[in-house]
Amino acid sequence: MVDNTEIWTGANTHLTFVPESDLFLGFAGDTAALATANSVETGTYAGLYKLGLDELEVTSSGAKVNTVRKLVTGLYAGCAADFYTNGDAITHSLVIADNDAEAVYFHTDFVNSSLNNAGAYVVIRKYGCPIPAALSSSQPTLLADNWLGLVETAAFPNVEVEMKQLNLQIGGSRNWTHQYKGIETASGTNIAVMANHGAWLYYALGKCSNISHTQTAEGSVADTTNSFIQSDSDASNDRYLIENDGATGTGTFSSQGPLFYRVPKGGTAILPPLVGGQKTDGANTTMDLLTIPDLDGDNNIQNAITYTFNEVNGVILPSFTLEQTFFKSGETNSPYSVDADDQVWTRIATGNVVNTLTLTANENEELKVTMDCMSKAVYEAPANYKPLAGKTFSSVADLQNKSTVESFTTPFMFFDGSISLFGQQYLKITNMSLTINNNLQQKRYVGNYDRKSQSIVPAQRDYELTFTGFVTDKTLFTELLNQAETTADGSRIDLQFTKDNGEEIRLKFDDYMVITNTWTIPDDKGPIAVEWTIKPRTLVEDSCTVTTHWVLQG
Repeated sequence: MVDNTEIWTGANTHLTFVPESDLFLGFAGDTAALATANSVETGTYAGLYKLGLDELEVTSSGAKVNTVRKLVTGLYAGCAADFYTNGDAITHSLVIADNDAEAVYFHTDFVNSSLNNAGAYVVIRKYGCPIPAALSSSQPTLLADNWLGLVETAAFPNVEVEMKQLNLQIGGSRNWTHQYKGIETASGTNIAVMANHGAWLYYALGKCSNISHTQTAEGSVADTTNSFIQSDSDASNDRYLIENDGATGTGTFSSQGPLFYRVPKGGTAILPPLVGGQKTDGANTTMDLLTIPDLDGDNNIQNAITYTFNEVNGVILPSFTLEQTFFKSGETNSPYSVDADDQVWTRIATGNVVNTLTLTANENEELKVTMDCMSKAVYEAPANYKPLAGKTFSSVADLQNKSTVESFTTPFMFFDGSISLFGQQYLKITNMSLTINNNLQQKRYVGNYDRKSQSIVPAQRDYELTFTGFVTDKTLFTELLNQAETTADGSRIDLQFTKDNGEEIRLKFDDYMVITNTWTIPDDKGPIAVEWTIKPRTLVEDSCTVTTHWVLQG
């Protein structure tokens, strides 16, 4: 029976982050798994072709996928799945029509003669594809125990349903004769945080080209179990891994993730699971175990992670999922589980892509990051879903990336910054903002099979910088009249924010022009504050670096 005595409150609401990544569905364990059509005759999925997780294996000689992983019903509709031979050659791609906990369904027969062998495999592409958490029961769950950071405000996407009303040329009434619902659109996603790290820039710029980190040991992924093997494992903490390329402190990774892989505490399963081509019969994949950053005796960050972010010029930007869970104070079951009594209710917004990111440093304030995003779709979690990765949380410290080191949690402040323009450092800037605009476009395609799902395509990227400050010369006005770009190594725009503990955000821009100046005469006869706007064309390659404690999965 539904509890209608207690209303939902913000005090009992969680909003958490779920990484999105390519999701390896599994290997064909025999010659028939991916080479024989399995059409559904009756029921909910009648007329569709079923690919069951009970037909796929974690490795080419391992456990069935449905014994270690469940999918959230309906969540992967509209995602694209790629089919690979056992030689890692892609044969074809299909859009997923629907899914339940143990199978994905296609409108099109997925049979291909090239897949008629053990070791062929399937991967769901990363856009709109949240990572499932390790299976602790028969209930599906996502890796949704990740902290969003020092959130000031957040707006979960709203669902707008197109309404169609027709008269059908039938008389007798002035009321509509027929109506139905059209497409659903998720919109209005916004997150504003006080920046205690700069890793959000990855989602706006598009790719990570380098990661510098410290490793403590090497481990490997067992060929028969797809689990992490590490001799000195710490079961009391989550562990993060990166693929090893033979050199300490470096690794191989996809520029749009996975960047780091995660092994939840007390477990051995790698999340996301390694894609089939990364691991072959009879050979283990070597992984580096990340040393979690902390402070040395002088309160400086040690074992820091330094990311290098760059612009991506393709049509794919990294995306993430948001999970919002409402629960009532009378709920005693822990960990939570979505139920029919509305004690616990969860919504999931997939495929969130940053349209506009604004980095703001105002006098006497924290450095702030505001992101407007476009979303693929919003789903209601099924009744057996476990939110928050199926875990019990006694405090925010239980969330991943919520460090117990106070200075890691403390945001950057306005006085942490330094700004250089036209070859000189400006010392008296009171307000500054950087806007990165991807000008995203929402598209729907024939054959997506889902009224919810929309694709997101970036268009023209542009940057804008605005400043307010006191100046000592006429350079800004001279540059306003200048018809040529400022483009020289010594004159680049250099934005740098550094905490006392050594964490840092740095960006450099080139090819820029001053487009506005405002020189005011103050009524109080005080200092003249100048407002100006600069439009740079390019981010200097490899100049966006973030030194942080924050672990990015992608």
